Amino acid sequence: MADPGTELRQIADIAARQAVRRVVEECARRGDRRDTSGQLALFAPEARLAVYYGHQRTDQPVATFQGHEEIARALAAPDDGRHLYHFLGQTTIELDGDTAAAETLCIAHQLSETDAGRLLRTTHNRYADSFRRIADTWLLTSRDIFLAWAEDRTLGDDAMAPPTVG
Repeated sequence: MADPGTELRQIADIAARQAVRRVVEECARRGDRRDTSGQLALFAPEARLAVYYGHQRTDQPVATFQGHEEIARALAAPDDGRHLYHFLGQTTIELDGDTAAAETLCIAHQLSETDAGRLLRTTHNRYADSFRRIADTWLLTSRDIFLAWAEDRTLGDDAMAPPTVG
């Protein structure tokens, strides 16, 4: 028979991993819905957000935001008709008591209206996140976004039209 203490630790470990993954998913979902305050609620007050171009950390990120006020400005997107859609891939999570680290792959789509027509920008990203559990709630303490590459395509005028039934 398995040790009850070991089984309880395994169950707690599974629950913590699910909770961390849920924060990653909620951050993407709320971003897609332009819910800046909802996204911000997932970050610890002193959290850091940094953006890098490429696959690895370089000496300097292209942008860094520290604390709720700066992160809110970074997350707040103008209401300019752009549509956002994040597709999250695998997440690898390392737990260490009340802290965790996660790496998530993401393909993000942004559809914009431009003078040339509808522009679809697809970016391939990796999120390197750190978390802290505070009163049974996991919060992001840092997020490094690695923009690996992007693709831009102009779409036809019917890109937003409902499909035809034939």
